[in-house]
Amino acid sequence: MADAIHCNTRTLLADVKLTRNKTLHVLTQALHEIVAAEMQLAQQRATPEQVATGHLRAARAQTKLIQLIADGDTTRSVELWHRHMNAVGDILVRTVGPAYVIDIVE
Repeated sequence: MADAIHCNTRTLLADVKLTRNKTLHVLTQALHEIVAAEMQLAQQRATPEQVATGHLRAARAQTKLIQLIADGDTTRSVELWHRHMNAVGDILVRTVGPAYVIDIVE
């Protein structure tokens, strides 16, 4: 499970690199370990079906994000990223609880 989480966050880092936005890249790297730790805790509290569904949704979102960035569609890539991170935040609050989640989506 931890390997899948780190693979997922490494994919997100690679997606950010595609933007060539150095500030966004540095901030994303800084949040990498925080998000990975929170996601690992959330997945420990989820059912196997919820974990599998979450991985599938994340992979779909990241694939679409890569395509939007490659196409130069900044507006849609930002909108997709915003929706994806809001969904991640909702999952973390629901499974881990608001007392443990660092607000990464606002």
